[in-house]
Parts: sequence; structure tokens; C-alpha cells
Amino acid sequence: MSYDDAAGDLMAVESLKCAPWCTVGDHTREKFRADQNCWGPDHPVVLGLDDNAPAAHLSIEEQLEQDPARITPCAYKAWRGLPVVYLHVYRPHETEHMDLDASVKLTPGEAGELASALMAVVAEIGGAK
Repeated sequence: MSYDDAAGDLMAVESLKCAPWCTVGDHTREKFRADQNCWGPDHPVVLGLDDNAPAAHLSIEEQLEQDPARITPCAYKAWRGLPVVYLHVYRPHETEHMDLDASVKLTPGEAGELASALMAVVAEIGGAK
């Protein structure tokens, strides 16, 4: 077996299978594994109590054009990993290097626990609809 044959076999074995929810689409052809990650659609939640929040009557698209503070969950899967919930927290600051721009990865179970905890707090303060 030649080197090229062995490399071809290895590529076939390790070929990336894109997740059904992935919005990237073309990353399976990337040259580096670190670029072969699946990303799901963003589900941004604009933080309306922030001092610089856009007006609530604007659509989510119009609000996002203003670069507001927000929490954005999405599905994520690294080429070598299991699917997780990627939670991005962003809050701009007048001084750019002081922006809050952080993310965490949650297992599906942890994300469910967080969702339940948030709903419990909403119910406690009488905000459930």
C-alpha cells in the first residue's frame, strides 16, 4: 500500500460528518481540524435592561444592528467532540478592551438545568406568563 493510499484511507475513516443542525455547510473541506466545527443557528436574547439597550419595539434584527448587550446560545460540535450548548455573553463598553465577551460550553443536561432554574426564578418573581 502506498502512502497516498494509506492517507486516502485515513481521510475516509476520519472524514467529518456534519451535524444536521449545522449552518456552516462548507467546513468539511477545511484543511485543518480546528476549522471543522459545526455551529447551529444563533438564538440571541437582547438584554433590555442594559443602559444602552435598543428600543423594545424594534425587531430582533434591528436591535442586533445596534450591537446591544446580549446572551446568545447555539448548538456547537467540535470535530472531535460531542454536541454542546455554546453560551456566548456579550456586553459592549465605551472602552473597547473592556467589553465583556465570554463564552461557556454546557452539556445538554446542564443547559436543561439552567433553563429550569431560570424558569423557576421567573415563577418566583411572578413573571411567568
